[in-house]
Amino acid sequence: MEIGPDEVDVVTLFMALTSQWRFHAMGGRLGLEYAAVRPTADMLSIAMTTDLFLDLQLMERAALTALA
Repeated sequence: MEIGPDEVDVVTLFMALTSQWRFHAMGGRLGLEYAAVRPTADMLSIAMTTDLFLDLQLMERAALTALA
């Protein structure tokens, strides 16, 4: 799979957040821990923009569907 230049930041951020999933007490993922998003982006020197966050949510939804 090829990642376009416009997608590098969101894919890098998403991959860095792989240990930041919130889980339901009865099992299963609920979504990413959003409190970890900005500090992780800052650590990676990725500018947190509205578009980047929306792209991250799109990847989150796709992952939740794939992992269900």
